[in-house]
Amino acid sequence: MMMANSQTLSNDLYDPETGQELFKPKIGRGPRNQARPVGSSTYEMLYRAGQARSARKKSKQREED
Repeated sequence: MMMANSQTLSNDLYDPETGQELFKPKIGRGPRNQARPVGSSTYEMLYRAGQARSARKKSKQREED
């Protein structure tokens, strides 16, 4: 009986049609790479990102004209 339960449990972890392991989401972890420098606030990071985006957009518009 125990063997049958363990087989159904292990079979539930795989897709019966493809044989691939089912998706297991990784939850409860932080971002893998945190690009923010130590000591800078979220506001500063977002402000600088917006400034860089604006500069790229303006330079792209100048190249197209």
